[in-house]
Amino acid sequence: MSNDIHSIAYPKVKVRCQFENFPGVSWITMEYDPHSRGNRVSGIIETGYGTFPLDDQIINGYLQRQKVGAAFIFTKAAFEELAGAVEDGMEMMRRLVRAAGYDSNSF
Repeated sequence: MSNDIHSIAYPKVKVRCQFENFPGVSWITMEYDPHSRGNRVSGIIETGYGTFPLDDQIINGYLQRQKVGAAFIFTKAAFEELAGAVEDGMEMMRRLVRAAGYDSNSF
């Protein structure tokens, strides 16, 4: 089995999460749009507490472990779990963007 990733479409990542601090199953969905002028990566977080939007500024906040957007309602432990899942999803997104031939250095 090869570790190479090949993509011919706009990359989309959907991460299924089972957190200790959130009830039920949570989903993090991120999409890449190379033609967007301001927000190349966007998505949503779906948890037992509701649905929260993601844009590049909010994603950067999660990656830097800073509470931004709706993250202020989460406890520190819940936020850390969520930030780790967003980071893992972004790593996969970067790999898919490179595989599709787009410049992943821009985010």
